[in-house]
Amino acid sequence: MQIMFLKPFPEITAILLLVSCSRLLDLEMPKVSTSEPLCEAADCAENTQIKIIFSESMQTLTVEKNTSLLCGTAEVNGLFNWKDEKEMTFTPEKILDPGSSCVFTVGSGAEDKSGNDLTENFILRFKVAGNVLVPEIISITPSQGSISPETGELSVIFNTPVAVEAFRSACTFAPFADHYLVSEMSGKNIRMIFYRNLPQGKKYIFSLENLAAANRKTMAKRTVFFYTGNDFTPPELVSVISGSGIKICSGQTAYGLEKNESIIITMSEAVAKNTLEERTVLSPSAAGHWSWQNEYTACFIPSSYFQNGENYRINISSGVLDLFGHAMQNAFTANFVISGVNSSNLAVTNITDTAGVSLQQNEIIALGSANYSLLLYFSRAVLESTAVNACSIQRVSGTGSYGAGIADFLLTDGSILRIDLYGLSADNVYKLTVQGGTGGVTDADENSMPDDYIFYFQT
Repeated sequence: MQIMFLKPFPEITAILLLVSCSRLLDLEMPKVSTSEPLCEAADCAENTQIKIIFSESMQTLTVEKNTSLLCGTAEVNGLFNWKDEKEMTFTPEKILDPGSSCVFTVGSGAEDKSGNDLTENFILRFKVAGNVLVPEIISITPSQGSISPETGELSVIFNTPVAVEAFRSACTFAPFADHYLVSEMSGKNIRMIFYRNLPQGKKYIFSLENLAAANRKTMAKRTVFFYTGNDFTPPELVSVISGSGIKICSGQTAYGLEKNESIIITMSEAVAKNTLEERTVLSPSAAGHWSWQNEYTACFIPSSYFQNGENYRINISSGVLDLFGHAMQNAFTANFVISGVNSSNLAVTNITDTAGVSLQQNEIIALGSANYSLLLYFSRAVLESTAVNACSIQRVSGTGSYGAGIADFLLTDGSILRIDLYGLSADNVYKLTVQGGTGGVTDADENSMPDDYIFYFQT
């Protein structure tokens, strides 16, 4: 039998190699899948952003290098923002000229992550319409919360022209004051001029709602308030409350405050901050700092907790000044007690044997052995580590032997501590101490017993 060996054709080998390599290399050229705005769009806004989505993940630097925007005859620079290396947003650095024709180009030199060039130059043509900006307020005079000595007019500057009639329809001004409207800056500035000066010392509220600009775009509602002039009246204290909302009234005592409270003081008008801070005194004294929510509301925040059960007096003396130098006439004095649910002192409420029989001071305990267990009942759940460290046993007198100690502890229900004693001897008097105060037993809110709990028993 004759065996024949066939010589492979070079063409077939090349095809096989090409197919094999194409499985390893991404030879598909990227292209632009979608764009926004659409090509030839004719109603684009002056602040249009251009969004491009590619078919492949791109080398972003090569895309940016090959991207340009031409509006009219001027090239417009901008900022690039990428998402997943496929989605690019180009934001022009300036407002586009109304009516201008624009050409946005991504050149074929842009490459995907595999180094493949863009299939061809991508060219997006669009036209900027007239003014299509959504109206926004650039500034209002008088400004929000201000005290304006000039009460003759109110001025609003917009980013786009607004018709006087549209402004009048959208505007409310309370309390009402007779006025007329003037349009300036090609409709971008509307002035509300009052026929007579507004009464001093009043609060006015100005609001615009459903305002349609000349381009029929509608602005979101905007409201500001301001005060007029110097009314020559002194500031008054409006309220003193705790951070949790408990009112502290003049001449009265407020209960239920927590030890981690702050004290919030509200005045009737803007005041010189230092005068309120200097004239507010707590007794017993408490260190802390001030935080101002605005020019007439201040919050005193203690550096450390108030003391449980303490009765504090707060005094705000007269002499707090407003911004015009007028002084508060009436002093404020009140008391508040730190007696909230989470701010009461711990206590040992009972001590029993393991059978639950209450023990009295100097109780005579019949020992069956040198070991004995006691149950301590706290007024609420305590931290076990602090309870264990706070307990000690000591022989104070007697004819029996020394050597008593605590063998073990067991905390149940969070508030019942079993103490296992050892080395007890007959004819002795022992002292069991549970330390209070600093370093003593505490609960999760860091409340402690003000004093040591001491229990004597005899054997």
